[in-house]
Amino acid sequence: MKPKELKDKIKGVLHLVMTPFDANDELDEKPLRRSVQRVVEALKGTDAVFLTTGSTGEFYAMSDEECRRVVRIVVEEVSGQFPVLAGTGREATHRTI
Repeated sequence: MKPKELKDKIKGVLHLVMTPFDANDELDEKPLRRSVQRVVEALKGTDAVFLTTGSTGEFYAMSDEECRRVVRIVVEEVSGQFPVLAGTGREATHRTI
């Protein structure tokens, strides 16, 4: 997507995706998928953007692979119905880049 297209799409509801973890501090994929599915269903017919990995603050406790996994799951569940923006912020500039 080109910057102008993205700018035109970023409107409406900004949904901050919470990242669930299980009792062993592992990414809990099933609740993440269910949560995104529920929100996608609730937002049908509206303008919305899903914000992941960094939007709610848990990114600092996640590995790069966990962040990539969350983004993949959210993109799969949103299935092109809404834009998905992935947070890239980390605790240091060199890690963010």
